[in-house]
Amino acid sequence: MLVAAAFIPLKAVLVLLGLAAVPVALWQYDKTGGWPTTLDLWHNDEDPVWGLPFWYTERYAPYHWAAKRFPRFWWFAVRNPANNMRRWFRQRSFKESGWDGYMDPRVARAAGKRAIFRYRWNGLLADMWVIVILSDTRHFRARLGWKLGQWDLGEYAGFAMQLMPYRRG
Repeated sequence: MLVAAAFIPLKAVLVLLGLAAVPVALWQYDKTGGWPTTLDLWHNDEDPVWGLPFWYTERYAPYHWAAKRFPRFWWFAVRNPANNMRRWFRQRSFKESGWDGYMDPRVARAAGKRAIFRYRWNGLLADMWVIVILSDTRHFRARLGWKLGQWDLGEYAGFAMQLMPYRRG
């Protein structure tokens, strides 16, 4: 986890740079139809500019004032900043301890759990999740590290930092 913690300042700097880089990249995209390669770190290969995910545009963006008015900027600069940083590492086999089910508060509630924890690691890469059930509709969720085990082995492992202290769901 020390290596993951070392990436926190780097990710914070990249997020701040993204607040300036993303508007430039979006302007370039609107003008030429291509995202500038020098700003590729702030792009998202899975959810490109012209196809933001439906769950974001239909379920989340209508209720968030900034995401509603500036959906592409909010997605690339705030919601999912420096997404292509995941290209830095490919996930290999990993070990894990803790909760072996799906990391979802609804699953934890159904299993009668008040909190679930998972830790995965492989050499320098590590991923830690914590979900604490606060009520029937609210939970606390934190995640730090590379998204190990989320896709097939050999796929890129993105770096996640999430702190959701009072999330609905």
